[in-house]
Amino acid sequence: MRPHSALTQLRCPTLALALIALSGCPKDDPFSVSETDATADTGPTSFGTTGTSSGSTSPTTTGEETSGAPSPVCGDGTIDDGEACDDQNDDDDDGCTAACTLAAGIKWTRSFDGGRGGDDIATDVAVDSSGRIYVVGVTERAGEGQDQLVLALDSDGGLLWERTFAGDGGGLDHLNSVAVGDDNAVYVGGTERPSAEVVTASIRKLDAEGELIWSYADPIDSDLFTTVEGLVFSEGAIIGVGAEETGESVHCPVRSLDASTGDLLWEVDVGGEGLFTSCIGVTAHGGSIHMVGVGSDAEGVNRDLNAELKTADGSVVSVVLGEEAYVWNDLAVHPDLGRTRVGRQGIGLSSDLVIRRSDPQGSELWTVNLGSADLADQATAVAALDDGGVLVAGSLSKLGQLANTFVARYDKAGVELWRSTYDNPGLSLDDKARGLDLGPGFAVVAGSEQVLGEGHNVWVRAFFMP
Repeated sequence: MRPHSALTQLRCPTLALALIALSGCPKDDPFSVSETDATADTGPTSFGTTGTSSGSTSPTTTGEETSGAPSPVCGDGTIDDGEACDDQNDDDDDGCTAACTLAAGIKWTRSFDGGRGGDDIATDVAVDSSGRIYVVGVTERAGEGQDQLVLALDSDGGLLWERTFAGDGGGLDHLNSVAVGDDNAVYVGGTERPSAEVVTASIRKLDAEGELIWSYADPIDSDLFTTVEGLVFSEGAIIGVGAEETGESVHCPVRSLDASTGDLLWEVDVGGEGLFTSCIGVTAHGGSIHMVGVGSDAEGVNRDLNAELKTADGSVVSVVLGEEAYVWNDLAVHPDLGRTRVGRQGIGLSSDLVIRRSDPQGSELWTVNLGSADLADQATAVAALDDGGVLVAGSLSKLGQLANTFVARYDKAGVELWRSTYDNPGLSLDDKARGLDLGPGFAVVAGSEQVLGEGHNVWVRAFFMP
């Protein structure tokens, strides 16, 4: 799910950037959990703020009185015409305001310092049916390299357990994606280095307590660089998508593994010799696997990549290279409304955050484009909501600040209902949201914040979702 850090580019379509070393100040404390300020505020970029709420504010009383029927009242627990929510209280900080409008209600915020002397960065997050939260990413051992990182949190943000995995080659071991199965088993995918000369894709299955059940890694080949960028659980299989670099071309390998055993069921390459295709985001719907990313056409022009394969056997339904200079990082599907893709428009340090909804036939319904001139902005994750809207996570930059975390809710017509941004006031540099998932009554976002004297720490924030 979702190029993430200006320092690591752990999930950048340009594979070589995944090898950029992390940098950070020494961390002397052991692994710790700390809670940051979660006070509600209306300012869009202040420390601990919930952002702004846009759109019309519903009046307390709506409709006309009819004989024998009282007028609907905000606060009666029933969502009436003109009300976006009604939770029967006047608390403006729980996601539903006293005026029955939606707002960014922050449930809690956590920051994690691995205590290994380097950067700790979250790249994705998933929630199981009980509300347990799994955060994955990378933890750096100062002067020694990077290990895959898995954290388990309870629904209140308390740390349950931590696991790290490292290849025998030392360093450059990353996790980019996490998915939860029907039985609440946890699947994590990324890149590991089994030897000093090889970087290969890996997928692991853990139980809910973090015990390893099985591991899968691509066959070792010194001529290849492979990675898993996105995972999805579907029809008893765990499917991973990513990129494979051979030196002459880059293409998107799609692997389906038996969720019980880890055995390879099928593998399909999206792309061909001399072409560049990298899959970043993936979801499953209607017996198909839907993927987005970036590719290049015959003339070498980078375009957004959209692909669909059948879940059962990997047969290709479609592979389409779209608009120039677009990169999609994630997508969500509404069965009747179509799909929403998120990513960026532009290359490098001059890109805009883009959110686009298309109908089931692929025609554009609406697009949101946010950003500042000559700054790098992008959306990295999206989740479909039951009301037809979406929740989006990513980063927005401001002059004098490298990046601020960005989380926003949109209705099905593309109208922004609320926005929450976060800027660590200690540095005002590099704070990014990368992963997003929905839990029972809440949403959780994971990424990183840059902390003075500590480098990057894992950053996790939960929002009320009435």
